[in-house]
Amino acid sequence: MNTGVGNLIIVLAGAIPGYWVSVATVDTIGRKPIQLGGFIILTILFCIMGFAYHKLSGHGLLALYVLAQFVSVTLHPFPPFDLLPHLFTLTRDDQYADSSL
Repeated sequence: MNTGVGNLIIVLAGAIPGYWVSVATVDTIGRKPIQLGGFIILTILFCIMGFAYHKLSGHGLLALYVLAQFVSVTLHPFPPFDLLPHLFTLTRDDQYADSSL
């Protein structure tokens, strides 16, 4: 039980802030550069974690793992809202029709 709670805390410490950073920067940086940067950074982090595993302290490995969780959120594709806005927006009439009232 304690291991599961600890893992949940570690993942949430990286994933939630990483999500909000990627959402905040998607309009200024763009979808593709964020995803490409995420792949590059994760490749570097995983190489460091793999090749220096026995040389890293427990705290260093934990920090790299949380940072990997932070960056991994950027790899999820963002839908192109600017290209197809009609697929993602609802008007009041559409909501009324969908509610079957």
